[in-house]
Amino acid sequence: MIITENEFQVEEMEMKDWQSQEDVPNIDIEQLKYLLKNPPTRCENKSECVSYHLSNDKCRCIRTIFAHRRHYELWKLMAEEKIKSELSHCFDETEEDEEIPHN
Repeated sequence: MIITENEFQVEEMEMKDWQSQEDVPNIDIEQLKYLLKNPPTRCENKSECVSYHLSNDKCRCIRTIFAHRRHYELWKLMAEEKIKSELSHCFDETEEDEEIPHN
């Protein structure tokens, strides 16, 4: 992939703004709840997305969904906890369904 100097500079500037420690917007809890139920999708064609190539999982696709890096990091933590909880619940149900052999 060929990346122009302008594309690189724009991506760098957008990332800097998105990660800025100043003027961090308030977190929209309702949006995070919605995104936990309906996870965002990233670049449709990662191999052609300059932003994904330069910023990986913090590409423009994600930055347009999450107002700030902190929001994205919080969502990732919440999603991880949700997955762990759901898996734990599945294991608990499996264990309840299994019969314990008697000797």
